[in-house]
Amino acid sequence: MMKNINELDIANKKYMIFDADGTLIDSVGLYALADQKLIELYGGRKANFDTIRREADEFFLQAANEENMYLAYAQYLIDRYNFSIKDKYELLEKRVKIDQALMRTELRLKDGVEELINLLRSLDYKLIIATMTPKKSLYNAFKNNPDIRARVDLDLFDLIVTQEDVENKKPHPEVFYKILKYFNAKVHECVIFEDSLGGVRAGKSSGIEVVNVFDRFSNKDRLLLDELADYYIKSFDEIVALIEETLKGEKGKPFKINKK
Repeated sequence: MMKNINELDIANKKYMIFDADGTLIDSVGLYALADQKLIELYGGRKANFDTIRREADEFFLQAANEENMYLAYAQYLIDRYNFSIKDKYELLEKRVKIDQALMRTELRLKDGVEELINLLRSLDYKLIIATMTPKKSLYNAFKNNPDIRARVDLDLFDLIVTQEDVENKKPHPEVFYKILKYFNAKVHECVIFEDSLGGVRAGKSSGIEVVNVFDRFSNKDRLLLDELADYYIKSFDEIVALIEETLKGEKGKPFKINKK
C-alpha cells in the first residue's frame, strides 16, 4: 500500500537516485514532437501527438531488451508510416538531430529540481542519475541547453549511469544493482525517483524504495503506478519541504542528517 511522502525516512537515506527523462527534465513530450516532425517530412501526413506518444510507449516497453531499441524504433516508424526514407540508420540519424535541436531550445527542468539538487548537495547526500537515455542526449540536455545549464550542473552528481552502461534496460533492475555495487550501498540507504511504469518496476525489483514523480505522459498508468510505488509526489517541492521539516528536528531543534 502506498505511503504518504511524509513517511519517507529522508534523514537516514544516503543515496538519492534519479531517472532523467520525465523525472528531472520535462523531456518526454519532445520525443513525440520530433516523431511528429519526421512523420510529416517523410510520411507525408500529420499524425496525432497523443497517438504517437502512446504507440512509442508501447513499443519501447516491448523493445526493452533490444540491443539498440532506438534503431528498432526507427524501423518501426518506417514501416508504420510508410516513410520515403527506407534506411533505418539514416532515419535514426535524422531523428537524433531533431531531438538534439529540441533539447537545446525547448527542454526545461521539472518543478523543484534546482532547489532539491542544491539542498541535497549541501547536506552531503550522494546524487546519482540512472537513466536509459543515451549519454550523448543526456549531456546535450544538461550542457547545451542554456536554461538547464544555468540551474543544475551535471558535475553535482556523484555517478551517472546511462543506456550504454548496462546490458539490460529498465524495467530490468540492472542499473540499480550497478549503483548498489559501485557505492557498496544497502537498499535501505537509497531512494529512487522515477516517473514511468518501467522505471518504477525496475526500482521495485531492486528492493529500493521508489518515489513516483508525476509526469503527464506517464499518468495514463496511474493505477499501476499507485499500486507499485512506495510514494507519490506531484513535484520535487514536496521533497524539499520534507527535508526542511526534517531538519527542524524535535521542538524546532536542528539536527544533522545522518550520512555516516
